[in-house]
Amino acid sequence: MASTLLIIATFFLAVVAEQRCTTGRVEADVNNNGYCIYELDIATGLGADALVLLLENQLLVMAMTRCVLW
Repeated sequence: MASTLLIIATFFLAVVAEQRCTTGRVEADVNNNGYCIYELDIATGLGADALVLLLENQLLVMAMTRCVLW
């Protein structure tokens, strides 16, 4: 049950992060080559939180099934 709740929470975090568009701008370096600079916003944090929840879910499943690698 806890594993399912973590997966559902991860899914919703990923959906919300996808809905929030990260803004960016084009900058030029010293050789006048263009490259993109993206701003950090809430979507970055939500995506990182989703990744952490997926890792916690995997650890929970491994602990409950006693499938530990060490």
